[in-house]
Parts: sequence; C-alpha cells; structure tokens
Amino acid sequence: AICGAAAVLAFEPTLRAAPHKSAVAVATVVLFGTLSMFLYPVFYHAGWLNFDTQALGIYIGGTVHEVAQVVGAASNIDPATTEVATIVKMTRVALLVPVLLVLGMYLRSAASHAGGQGKSAKLPIPWFAVGFLVLAIINSLDIIPADIVAAIRRLDVFALTMAMTALGIETRFAQIRKAGPRVMALGFILYVWLLLGGYGIVKLAT
Repeated sequence: AICGAAAVLAFEPTLRAAPHKSAVAVATVVLFGTLSMFLYPVFYHAGWLNFDTQALGIYIGGTVHEVAQVVGAASNIDPATTEVATIVKMTRVALLVPVLLVLGMYLRSAASHAGGQGKSAKLPIPWFAVGFLVLAIINSLDIIPADIVAAIRRLDVFALTMAMTALGIETRFAQIRKAGPRVMALGFILYVWLLLGGYGIVKLAT
C-alpha cells in the first residue's frame, strides 16, 4: 500500500485501467480511509492501541489510505503522533515514482515478450510528495522565521479542511453500489488486513 487515490490515478495510465474501475477504487479508498479517521482515535482512547507515540504514528501512517486521512486520524490523538504518522505516510507516497518506473518497465517487457507493442506512458509525478520533501529539508535547516512557521501552521488547518472537503465531494457512493458486493467485500478484507496485519507487524517491530 503506497498511497490512496493518488496512487490509483497515477497507476491508471500505466495499467490502462478503465476509468470506471479507477473511480470505484478511489471511492473505496475514501470510504474505508474516512472510516479509519473515526475508528483509530476511538480504538486509541479505548486502550486497544497500546503503542508508544512513535509506534502509534508508524501504525497510523502505515495503514491509513490518504495523507489527509492520516492527519485527521492522528490529530485526534496528539501532535507528536501526527508528526510521526505524516512522515511515515509521506515516505510511502515517495515510493510511488520508483514503483511506477519498475512496473512500467515490467509491463513493457512483458508486452515485448508477448509480441505486443509496449508503449510507454508519461510518468505521473506526485508533486505533493516532492513538495513535502523539499519543504521538510528547508524546515530542517531552521531558516524560516518562527512567525512565518506559525502562520503556515494556521494555514495548514484550513488546507486540511479543504482537502477533506474535496475528498467528500469526489466520492460517489452510486459507483460503489454499481460495482457490486464483491468489490466491497474485497475492499473490506484488505481493510481488515491493514487494521490487524498492520497492528501485528508494528507490534513485532517495536
């Protein structure tokens, strides 16, 4: 699991997926990711996520689908967890480009061996991930005045609200109903694996 809707849309031209299938995939990502925003804080405050701050951030950042959903879930716990979760999530997003390159080369090679024409599609670059890395480096240098950083943090709250609003506007539950119960069942199975499998992996690693 690299990313959420951004990964679905980035892989669409490489896999030559039908647009309606991509729309269903995005809708399920939004549905289960939004569910995580509410469930994770509930699980934490109920005492079911017995992690320290770092491990909890790794768990949230490694299992929740979208960046905005990661921030939404972790911010209902504490700022330190939010920081760790965001870094983990953006590390996942940063893997998008190399995985796209490897998959594209594999598909071209497979098409060539099959006697087809492996035409390369333009590589979609997740610019928000690039921007995150650049700003993280700049912020680490401590060259931005504190008052500007404070203003950016206030703007961040507004930007996050707009991001979550955009996710809601783009969600069409009719697309999920049209896809049928098998798609929802698969999405639910993968979601349970993220919850339980991710918990077990983080528990063993920490």
